[in-house]
Amino acid sequence: MARGDLVLFEEFANQIGGGLHNFESGGHTFKVAMITTPYASVAVGATAVWATFEANSVAQVASGWSTANYVADGAALTSQSYDEASGTATFDASSVTWSQDASLSSSINAYTAILFNTNTSSASTQYAICKIDLGGPIHLKDGDITISWNASGIFTVAV
Repeated sequence: MARGDLVLFEEFANQIGGGLHNFESGGHTFKVAMITTPYASVAVGATAVWATFEANSVAQVASGWSTANYVADGAALTSQSYDEASGTATFDASSVTWSQDASLSSSINAYTAILFNTNTSSASTQYAICKIDLGGPIHLKDGDITISWNASGIFTVAV
């Protein structure tokens, strides 16, 4: 897999059919969090909830990551939108950036990011949407970390 690859979880198709996500602006809140598990070892068929990945969140593994620049359970997407034109719906949001924190002492690195829905208070029902290859190992002490979504959106649903 190449750095930056985004792969939707298989269960995401079922989640859409079950009405578990409201992607509209003002709908559910979605977050993206970094985890210490390499991209290839995060199964596409994994149970698609945040609880599956939370234990490997960089802030859970190393308290040195829990700074003002990166908090546990990741960053909320901003400016999210879900628009349809000619039978294709597109989910999009602003890029996410975590600023460098050169004072960090932890050697824990991030490899993968997980995008998930935080609509419920329980990690076991916070549905994960996709995994993103960060091209790790990466660490905030080395520089800013930015996830720039594709110019065509995070994902599309075509009919």
